Amino acid sequence: VAAAMASESGQIGHVIGGEDYTIRANYNALVAGARSVNPNATVEQINAGTFDDPAKGKEIALSYISQGYDVISASANSAQIGCLLAAEEKGVYALGFNGDQYSLAPGAIVLSVMRNYPSIYVDVFESILNGTWKNGMVIYDLGDNGTLVSDWHGWDEKLPKEKVEAIETFIDDLYAGK
Repeated sequence: VAAAMASESGQIGHVIGGEDYTIRANYNALVAGARSVNPNATVEQINAGTFDDPAKGKEIALSYISQGYDVISASANSAQIGCLLAAEEKGVYALGFNGDQYSLAPGAIVLSVMRNYPSIYVDVFESILNGTWKNGMVIYDLGDNGTLVSDWHGWDEKLPKEKVEAIETFIDDLYAGK
């Protein structure tokens, strides 16, 4: 939703480092969120084939930007750093992921979607200690306090007020389970 709200072109480029369930889920959420506010949004994903090559991430992001994409997001570990730097270099928006990545490209990163690892680890270790741990995939989301959204870092003053209010309302509704 934030990506589509920030975008003027309706084009969002997403770079991944490789394929797995969580990366597919993140991409599907990006598409659904973008199209919930702009049904005509274009959300394209390219697999960089690497999680540790920032130059490759930057190359892909620059290709998106040259085609008119004005928001870049990534789920590519170190490779995503190149994506964020490309966005800042070319004056387009970016979203951080997994942690607050604002300091990497403050001229581009509007918001970061963050994993709340301290809360997740406490929950996992407490469940092991009290004997309730179950083997298998465990997913932590907003309702489990496993996902957070960063501070605006001043972007709430740079973006149009109506866009900021719409993004904040959406985030509040998410946390409220709406």
